[in-house]
Amino acid sequence: MFHQIFNEPYDNTKLHLTLSRYYKTIENFLSHETLMADEVLSNLLTLESLKTFDSEKHFSGKKKAIQKNLQNRDIPSNVRLYGKLTLEEKSFEYFSRLQKPESVQDLQELYDSIDEHFLYLKLKYACELLSRKQILDQTFDLSFLDAILDYGAQNFSQESKPLIYGFYRLVELVMHNRDTDFKFLKTFVQSKAFNTSDKRVIYGFLINFCIRMSNLGNVIYLEELFSIYVQLIDEGLLVQNNKLYLYDYKNVATTAIRLKKFDWVKAFTENYTNYIPHKDRPSALAYNLARIDFYQEKYKSAIRVLSGVDYSDLYYELGSRSLIIKIYFELDDYSLFEANCNSFKIFLKRLKIGSEYQRKIYNNFIKHSIRLFKIKEGNTKSKSQWIEEIQKTQEIADRTWVLEKMETLKEP
Repeated sequence: MFHQIFNEPYDNTKLHLTLSRYYKTIENFLSHETLMADEVLSNLLTLESLKTFDSEKHFSGKKKAIQKNLQNRDIPSNVRLYGKLTLEEKSFEYFSRLQKPESVQDLQELYDSIDEHFLYLKLKYACELLSRKQILDQTFDLSFLDAILDYGAQNFSQESKPLIYGFYRLVELVMHNRDTDFKFLKTFVQSKAFNTSDKRVIYGFLINFCIRMSNLGNVIYLEELFSIYVQLIDEGLLVQNNKLYLYDYKNVATTAIRLKKFDWVKAFTENYTNYIPHKDRPSALAYNLARIDFYQEKYKSAIRVLSGVDYSDLYYELGSRSLIIKIYFELDDYSLFEANCNSFKIFLKRLKIGSEYQRKIYNNFIKHSIRLFKIKEGNTKSKSQWIEEIQKTQEIADRTWVLEKMETLKEP
């Protein structure tokens, strides 16, 4: 092939140099395409070029055009705030060089823009770090966060800085799990202060809060969770770029099933299954239909639905294996219950993907399900000790079901 292209004997050095040039050309092309697609960045670069000319008319005209563009609600907040900061910086540099009075006002606006951009990013990603700290039990350096929160308690308001105030309250929610913060944000997220990207972030943390609280036995938050999913659907935020994340599809259906909204979830699966990846549709649909059967106490039908399904997603397989165990628990079939528990334990031991957290919560689910079955069969020797341990253990998959079964077995 080298000879056909270059019409000369093979030269390894020449080949690598040629490929390097091609890669560089492709990189330049991709950079250019990205730049042309990013109206904010391309306009700011144009403004940077205009700084070298002594044409105040053209510079001011471009500045006004960028300011108008930055009012577009579809622009992500980080891009908009960065664009505003950069615009004020370039404007200050330009008018300061010309010794124009506008430079004083530009300096104040630049200073304010630095604060706004910094606070937005700091608060937004503090939520992410705090959330991971709770899940992964890791320590992160959250420098300046306490100072920002102290400052925010005195200076942030939904009237003056609604975007910053919203993320300030979100940090408070993640840190303290307060219902007052949850109720405020559930309403405030629907305001014009947030664009689509910010709304999805806030809704995500509201969902996590509801899941965490419902897992602790606060059943009212299951209804709250369902209402949030309905809000996401009504606002067109559940599906992104004509795609629905498998995790969201599973959680929406699971929440509706647990609330026994069977007609609603059947309509949901009919309308939204085609938005999830094609390879995941059979297992996702089977899992949800089996859960509907389970909660309607159609246990044998649920087993038939689950049989023969090839799971392409780990979390659906984990959920289906735990569902099978629950089915045989309800059917009082200890032989098949025990066999599936043992099979599940071996599966978790051999599992090479997934987190240690997933292994832990499902192993705890198996352990406590076995204990509940033994209590159910009349083994009351360690009943009070086991029940106390179940109540204290937070890290259990499907903890709500385990707690429900425990309640039915608490009475002598």
